[in-house]
Amino acid sequence: RTKEKIFAAFGEVLSERDLRGLNITNIFKKANRDKKLVYEYFGGLPQLKNAYEKRNNFTDVEINETEISERLIQEFDELCTHDELLGNVFWTLSERRKKTAENLNNRFLKVIDDGNDDDQIRKSLIMGGLVYLAMYSKIEGRTICGIDVSTEKGKNQIKESVRDIFRTD
Repeated sequence: RTKEKIFAAFGEVLSERDLRGLNITNIFKKANRDKKLVYEYFGGLPQLKNAYEKRNNFTDVEINETEISERLIQEFDELCTHDELLGNVFWTLSERRKKTAENLNNRFLKVIDDGNDDDQIRKSLIMGGLVYLAMYSKIEGRTICGIDVSTEKGKNQIKESVRDIFRTD
């Protein structure tokens, strides 16, 4: 039960904008536990990070769509609404978390794997762009290239553009 509270608090801190806040003091304030417990349960912050990374791999993604544009849009929506997932993307990039990077790569490969390997590069570029837009919106909270991705209007513009890119008619 205490470990679960610690993992939940770790995820909450990770979801916040500033990763400098990912420290024992902030994690245990959120968990409402004594920070000495991190040493008792995990041995220290690096071991807690490893345990969290192992426990939360984020590779499970439920694909509800068959069209690639809708699969990408579904993942974009997930990134824009699931702060802990987006925090993991940012954490992976900032701290070079190898295991989390592999897990996120596997997740994104599942999203773009629609059985058509001919278009892998274009799908990968769009996936990477959507990840960046979601991260930028969350971290900076302002417009990029004239689009305010933090608003529904901006998100809808992005989604319609993804549909246009993959439209075949």
